[in-house]
Amino acid sequence: MKQYADAFHAGPCWLFLTGLPEDIQEIRYKFGDRRPDLGDHRNDVGLGNGATGEWQRENALGDLDHFVGAVKAMDPTWRAAPQDVASQTALGKGSVKTVHYETGYVMEGRQAGSAMFTKLCAGCHSIGGGDRVGPDLDGLTLRRGRAWITEFLIDPIKMRSRQDPIALALAAKFPGVRMPYLQIHESDAADLISYINAKSKQPQPTIALETLSALTTHDGGHLTAADLKGRPFAVVFGYTHCPDICPTTLLDWSNVLDGLSAEARRFKVLFVSVDPERDSPEALKAYMQSFNPGITALTGSPAQIAAAALNSTPPTPGTMAISLVSINTCSRPSTSTANPRCGAT
Repeated sequence: MKQYADAFHAGPCWLFLTGLPEDIQEIRYKFGDRRPDLGDHRNDVGLGNGATGEWQRENALGDLDHFVGAVKAMDPTWRAAPQDVASQTALGKGSVKTVHYETGYVMEGRQAGSAMFTKLCAGCHSIGGGDRVGPDLDGLTLRRGRAWITEFLIDPIKMRSRQDPIALALAAKFPGVRMPYLQIHESDAADLISYINAKSKQPQPTIALETLSALTTHDGGHLTAADLKGRPFAVVFGYTHCPDICPTTLLDWSNVLDGLSAEARRFKVLFVSVDPERDSPEALKAYMQSFNPGITALTGSPAQIAAAALNSTPPTPGTMAISLVSINTCSRPSTSTANPRCGAT
């Protein structure tokens, strides 16, 4: 209990209690919590005054002014004292500006994910304010891939049970409180990631570069952070047996690269194969002889390619990072499909 209290930096006004299961169950019952599963509890706060025998249930995640007023109202002396409303009326009738609950409290505006972050994350995490109960989330998508973040937000318990190394490292670094099961969906996770990016001190890329670095180049190596950081680049998905669109796209990019000045040749084009069974590094190296040497071909396992594809697609219009100039996609056809399905986003 002390470790838990220390994790939340609880001050001297807090008292953490535990006891026999039957005693705790009786207290829960008397407070009106009859649910059999402890993990299915409500986010309620029981307010009481033992001297007067008054008790009521409130929610601390709603209107904070209302909650503070409810705490004060537990004191009969405060209730009996005349309330000073002069400061509200001194400016004259109609001059006091009211703020709607949605914009004045939880929402922090109407950005997707803001209310969810306030309710689920702000108690343990900051964005740029340093580590708290959990890590500082500033620059989160610079450190972790979007696919990993999404999966961890949806079911961190499952990731720890399968011995995910990052999840276990976080649990070891922040032992006081482990990331709980938040009961959110993939769309909720996307909103949270979007909100964290918007509140981070530095703009975050929509591509997790580590998913590209995990792939193998046509020369048998790997991309490093220095290969892409601060450089404009394009990502093209295709495969060497594509009959028309893929080679045409690579030829178009070759013409673009041929026409760039020496200074502009920092621009890179990455060609990610979606056919790892046939597109080995050796096959890609032979294929790339027909195109501009500024194009790097990449391959990997199906899981690695899927992660790169997921993290290289902008989630919503207008969120494309400045380093991401273009994405072309071309999916390998099935055996019953005559032509590949290709397009640009």
